[in-house]
Amino acid sequence: MNSPEVLLADADAMGTSVGKPTYESGIFTRPLSDTEVMERFQRLDGKAPFILEKTPTHIEHMDRIRNLFKNARFLITHREPFSCMLSWKVATRTFIQDSGTWGAACHRWKTATEVLIKNHNNPSVMPIDFHDFMSGTEQVGSEIFTWLGLNENNLQPCLEKMKDETRVRVPGVVGESVTGQKTQLNWKEKASVSLICRRTEARWQATFRPR
Repeated sequence: MNSPEVLLADADAMGTSVGKPTYESGIFTRPLSDTEVMERFQRLDGKAPFILEKTPTHIEHMDRIRNLFKNARFLITHREPFSCMLSWKVATRTFIQDSGTWGAACHRWKTATEVLIKNHNNPSVMPIDFHDFMSGTEQVGSEIFTWLGLNENNLQPCLEKMKDETRVRVPGVVGESVTGQKTQLNWKEKASVSLICRRTEARWQATFRPR
């Protein structure tokens, strides 16, 4: 298992008409004009009625995305900062490039969570608690499919595909990235997470109410 975003990527293969333009990953983080962005999306293969783009840092570009795509939906997974940064620490050893400093990563978590707090009541946004998803994947997955208007008959096959370890891009690492396992934070890393993220996490906990 990995994340709600992976669940929706699997939904594409199960025939729910969700397009996944992997070659446009991170498009809103590039120095492209609105016209250039729209031209690229208009050339997408398959002309799917849905476009799935799961670049995490796109949360910082929600207003622009809404301006370009009036019917955009945002499925945003929140993870408490200590386990999130634990996962990030593992990921930087393998498949994340140009990851920046530890402090910068903590600030990115803070910025993303502040955006989520600001937008959590917007009808175009569905906040998902990461640990709720991992402990109740089928229930939360059903809620996601319903919210997006996708065919729930395809949910179970998607969930089964998420459990297939042969599909992991970096064997033996992504699982640890998700669950923590053996990796630990040192005292300096813990102090940074606490100093930068603690108050924002408290605000989120006071705000979040499952749908």
